[in-house]
Amino acid sequence: MNRREVLLLLAGTAAVPDRLLAIGRTVHQRVRAGTLSALNHWADDEQRQMFTTGLANVDERSRTAFGKNFVGCTPEQQAEVLEDLDYELARLRDTKSDTSKNFFSAMKWLTLTGYYTSDVGATSELHYRVVPGRYEPCYPLEP
Repeated sequence: MNRREVLLLLAGTAAVPDRLLAIGRTVHQRVRAGTLSALNHWADDEQRQMFTTGLANVDERSRTAFGKNFVGCTPEQQAEVLEDLDYELARLRDTKSDTSKNFFSAMKWLTLTGYYTSDVGATSELHYRVVPGRYEPCYPLEP
């Protein structure tokens, strides 16, 4: 599992592709088991604590609502939990509250950053080209 897959954990709506949900489930399991080292490469202690606490809260919400951890829920149940988190984040934003330490806000930001800086996000969706224009290897230069 690499850092980009960690960032793809957003899964914020019911329309999320199955592959993205599967990555999110895997990340969730590895973080809970303590076997995900990608957080060690880019997050400081406070950020790691926020993520592990946030993931534990996602499990707690899932157990309260459905009697099982998040990864054991159906995709519809998972979407419901994530939609609740998104609704709470929207309420915080509406009241102009500080969202800088909000788990779901950070997860959404990291997901978008990871996707749009990945090869597929940059080239397929953003149509980013490293060198714009056409390639002309033998172009005469004026003195």
